[in-house]
Amino acid sequence: AEAGKKGVTSPLVNRAEVVLCEEELRTAIGVRIVSKIKAKVTEGIELGIDTTIIDCGMHILEVEDPKAAAWARIREAIHRGDTDGLRRAIESGRSAGVDETELDDARSKLDEILPPLKLHDDDDPGPYSMSQPGPDE
Repeated sequence: AEAGKKGVTSPLVNRAEVVLCEEELRTAIGVRIVSKIKAKVTEGIELGIDTTIIDCGMHILEVEDPKAAAWARIREAIHRGDTDGLRRAIESGRSAGVDETELDDARSKLDEILPPLKLHDDDDPGPYSMSQPGPDE
């Protein structure tokens, strides 16, 4: 992660970061260090590490610290830009007591992904406009 902050984007450096994060997460899972699991799950999501390892970490978080698990699910949904996942993560985060600023980040991402609902475009009368003949005319 340090190399990425300094502008180094070499595939070799990126792969090394992924491998290191996977190993650190496996170690944290093995000894059940919840704070380390939370940090490495979040980093792993951003790096795109093996989802099986992330899921193992998430399972431990869900058992040991549901609030941390909800927070991590929110980070994951934001990173992936998954609208359904964001909705579920916001709801579970709210239930678990995740800080409102984290929920606001998720809501903002959801608003960014979903276009505003428009019933019609003023410039495009659409197929059922009064000014256009219908299918029976």
